[in-house]
Amino acid sequence: MPYPIKQQRNNELLAIQNQISDEENGKFVGQVVEILVEGPSKNASRDAASGPIQQLTGRTPCDRIVVFDGNER
Repeated sequence: MPYPIKQQRNNELLAIQNQISDEENGKFVGQVVEILVEGPSKNASRDAASGPIQQLTGRTPCDRIVVFDGNER
């Protein structure tokens, strides 16, 4: 199968998956959930220089990855 067709099909599947993810994750907007903090996010080192607030990453009880603003404590 030609590469452009493979790429087009992959992009179509990714668009569908993104739509499903948006719908599922939208259910959590405005909710307060428990998070197990794992540590600084990948972008934390860039943001840490701007002050005590940095981006952290963690997981919900249903294993969703969450990135949020917090402090080192």
